[in-house]
Amino acid sequence: MMKDEKKISEQGLSKEGATRRRLFGQSGGLVASFAIGSVLTGQAIAASPSTAAVSSPDTQTLNQFLKFLAY
Repeated sequence: MMKDEKKISEQGLSKEGATRRRLFGQSGGLVASFAIGSVLTGQAIAASPSTAAVSSPDTQTLNQFLKFLAY
């Protein structure tokens, strides 16, 4: 009997149960890290100066494009 298997049997878990518990724990950690990363990325994008200044559309270019589509 290996050392890990002895710990598992002492805790009253089967090998499959311990594997499942480890999988759920690692999955939860992965989801949490993605959530934290997306919050930090969102804050970084919101703080960037390039998104703050939105220029007005160029009407001449837009009209030329619409004329092109009409043909």
